Amino acid sequence: MGMCYVPMYYSYLDSLEPLASAELGNVIRALLQYANGRQVPELSEKEQVAFSFMRTKYDMDVSSYEDKVEKLRDNGRKGGAPKGNQNARKAAADGTPKAPPKTTKTTNCPQEKGKEKGKEKEKGSSSSAPAARPREEDEEDLAFERILTLYQEGIHDLTPGVIHNLRARVRDVGPELVEAVVRESIDHDARGWNYLRRVFKDCRARHITTVDQYRAYCAEMEAAKAAKAGPARSDRSMVDRPEHSGVDILKRRPGPLRLKREEGA
Repeated sequence: MGMCYVPMYYSYLDSLEPLASAELGNVIRALLQYANGRQVPELSEKEQVAFSFMRTKYDMDVSSYEDKVEKLRDNGRKGGAPKGNQNARKAAADGTPKAPPKTTKTTNCPQEKGKEKGKEKEKGSSSSAPAARPREEDEEDLAFERILTLYQEGIHDLTPGVIHNLRARVRDVGPELVEAVVRESIDHDARGWNYLRRVFKDCRARHITTVDQYRAYCAEMEAAKAAKAGPARSDRSMVDRPEHSGVDILKRRPGPLRLKREEGA
């Protein structure tokens, strides 16, 4: 899960000192909207300077947070905290009993020694081989990268908030439905996350969980929109005269307006 907050630092006080209370509120609101993937409002020159350095610091915090999460995820795949980690030291301080060391059976028989060497060789080769990632995770990562590319090329630039929201939707409904929503948004000339947020809200309200259900919903909305708009202009009844009426609209154009003089002037 991505960052769902915006850190504030005491070092901001000196830089924000020249701003009035209203200007400071505009900067904070703009930073929150940027972090949530929304459109940043127009700011004055002084507000833009404060917003720029706060945005840069926030991007650095997001990058550091994601690196930390990825490191913890890798440790989890490897089987827990490494040796010397704080959790391992806690276990030693709590007096948790350790498993007794395995005793090796010694033998003088040459055949038995050959078997033991073969087992140790197989064990070493199996432990040195890296653990393969599940195929489902690789496919989900590729689908998510494809979704990010579609969004950036067809809708708007990516922000940490948008990436977090898209990843959350992928986990909720799957990458296929999210990709279908992004493509439909591009076809309707969407220009920000707000459009996609409304679409996902409608999908949740209508319990849409598959691509087929979403396409049926889009077709239903297009039909309702066409029925509301009425027939096209070319289908409406037009006046059809057998011959020209003889009225020239350009000749009947009134001349320049003249102001009437007031009586007694």
